Amino acid sequence: MKGIKNVKKDKGNIKMKRGFLLFFLVAFLFVSLSHSNVFAHGCNKCHKKEGVKVEVPAIPPINLMVDGKKRAVTLADAFKFHGHACPGLTIAFRALQYGINLLYGSEIPEQSDLLIFSRMARCGPKDMLDFLMKGNRPSKRTWPPVGMKGSRRDWVFVIMRKSTCEAVTIRLKPERFPKDFFKLKKRQKEKTITPKEWEKLHTYMKDIILTYPTMPAEELFGKPRKYRFLCWGTILPGEMDKRIRQLRKESKRIGR
Repeated sequence: MKGIKNVKKDKGNIKMKRGFLLFFLVAFLFVSLSHSNVFAHGCNKCHKKEGVKVEVPAIPPINLMVDGKKRAVTLADAFKFHGHACPGLTIAFRALQYGINLLYGSEIPEQSDLLIFSRMARCGPKDMLDFLMKGNRPSKRTWPPVGMKGSRRDWVFVIMRKSTCEAVTIRLKPERFPKDFFKLKKRQKEKTITPKEWEKLHTYMKDIILTYPTMPAEELFGKPRKYRFLCWGTILPGEMDKRIRQLRKESKRIGR
């Protein structure tokens, strides 16, 4: 009888382990595929249906040194990581490119020498920053803390060069977005947008994707100046992601 009980117990443990394995596999696939065409807001599906091919403007990449090797981050690769061509990602790419050029000139920065702060919670800019700073690792995507918004005045990126204690704040000119852009984006998210409104929003988005990559940076962001900074405290690797997860979990628990 004791032997039979042990066999049943072993079978139960095996089933439990298989259950945990299946759960983690599904979770991993969900996170990994969240950047693929499956979850690309229907953009790729619509383009394929209409026979539209997105031509990504040819612009210089953002070059970084990662573990002693040069890595060229292109706009096309960033779109691929995100899942589709995206106006928000386009703006973030240009902002980061501009800021890095102001701080480093012709030098190629070490990835570990960069520290970047963002006030923008939207998926496109977050994916651009993840792709630049974490590499092509969809499972390591960053989630925003609860309450972080993304209005026209939140397109701000603070790029810091740790080795020289220099920084620059890159801020998109608010007028670069049409007055009704975010109103239409909200309706799109709520699925209340009309066909006529969608056509208008789509024109806005297409204009950003096709014209902003080659537009002079000063027309998008003005002429920001470098400044020196002092910094206190420490953010350990992975600490921010861990704390954000805790905040989101707590917010969900109390029903915010």
